[in-house]
Amino acid sequence: MMRGFSKFRFSSKKIAKNFILSNLTLPLAFVVFIVLLSGIVRAATFSGRVGADGDDGRTTNDATFSASTRPAVGRSASYPLDVWLRFPNVTVPQGATITSANLSFTYYSYSYDATDVFSRIYAVAEDNHTAPTDLSTWSTDHGILTTAWKNWNFTPAAEDKTTGDMVDVIQEIISRPGWSSGNAIGIQINDNGSAATTWYQWKDYEGGGSTQSSLLTINYNTPAVASNVSVDSGASSIALTEGTTKNVVCSGTVTDADGYADITSVEARFYRVGVGVTASDDLSNHYTVLGDSNCVPSGGSGTTETYTCTFPVQFYADPTDVGSAYESDTWRCWLSPTDTVGQGTAGLDSIEMNTLIALDVTSSISYGTLNLGGDTGTTDKTTIITNTGNRQIDVQLDGYGAEDGDGYAMTCQIGSIPINYETFSLSASTAYASKTKLSDTASTQTSFNLTKGAASTKNIYWGLGIPSTGSLGACSGKVNFTAISG
Repeated sequence: MMRGFSKFRFSSKKIAKNFILSNLTLPLAFVVFIVLLSGIVRAATFSGRVGADGDDGRTTNDATFSASTRPAVGRSASYPLDVWLRFPNVTVPQGATITSANLSFTYYSYSYDATDVFSRIYAVAEDNHTAPTDLSTWSTDHGILTTAWKNWNFTPAAEDKTTGDMVDVIQEIISRPGWSSGNAIGIQINDNGSAATTWYQWKDYEGGGSTQSSLLTINYNTPAVASNVSVDSGASSIALTEGTTKNVVCSGTVTDADGYADITSVEARFYRVGVGVTASDDLSNHYTVLGDSNCVPSGGSGTTETYTCTFPVQFYADPTDVGSAYESDTWRCWLSPTDTVGQGTAGLDSIEMNTLIALDVTSSISYGTLNLGGDTGTTDKTTIITNTGNRQIDVQLDGYGAEDGDGYAMTCQIGSIPINYETFSLSASTAYASKTKLSDTASTQTSFNLTKGAASTKNIYWGLGIPSTGSLGACSGKVNFTAISG
């Protein structure tokens, strides 16, 4: 029997980098820089008095309102005396940790009764309090008091008085999302069961002015606050690297008024907004780094120190650009510094993650030796396609012998093999005659549907037939594999 040639060899070519569609973003290296500026004021004290004639007063029996009468708490005859106070320009930052708080009063008069006054202190649950102007507005305030309160029970005497620690009352106001440093705090001190004709009265603004009116003192710690956070120095998008990780670098400066040595660490999270900052880490959508080995301090000076945090972001991280499954979403970097007070307020910035469409493929296959007029039957030669991007893909196939478009599957030492003699299937063990004929025009396998992921692969199974004449010796050819959006 005459053998036309002793060996056929088929070579495949990876084209993920050369044949990505022109309207898609090529895989590029990326580095993201985040600038962090943080201001911290610790162990601070606010001390401020009632600041105007209309900022203090009292009600009697919930029926008589007076802004021009000295504050008094307890009972006049059998009628309860309740006090309202407004403290303007309270310069405590939102979210500060209150360590202590109290009120101090300058004595004016008392009931000369040895029986204790029983009262309860609340704040008005508002972001920026406006003093009441009549009984109606006082009643409105009286209906929106803080859930926290402080009992103030004491024996009235001819002396100045200071309340007990009312830290929870003030903390409730300072922790309100709408609170801002410089806003006003409203206080109400209500009778809480004092005996008749038992009361204590102190100087108001009219009588005590700016040196003897009611005094509010707040001691607080302010944790670190991150601000001016940016991703990739203001870039609009991130391009991933095919088939591997790419470092996203978040760097910034943390400032601590107690000196840079008071800074303990920076935690950084990089995540798709839709999954949330508190989600568990997932290489597709959420990354966390912390500690000096990952967020490296530069060695500080004075009150500042620079930190550099590095995220190894995988090539299959979820895309958020136009046309992707998450196009209404973005990625976000969240940075939160910590000092000896505790974890601070995070700063945020958002950025798009570009689509990356790419593949890798088995470098070559060999059909071995075939007779003239023969074929591979149900024997498969397998190429493994790996998705090396971040989106589901289909694959386009385009074969040729020596150059693209020559109409051959292989060129041989003598002659050539026409393109339609090479076949393929997405199913294993398909007979040669039932496989799909290869074309020298790119054809898309729309049912390929190779998902993204860490090790997402599928096979294509190949077969070859030999003409009965015209081909002799060793033969070789190429197939282009092109990844397209699936």
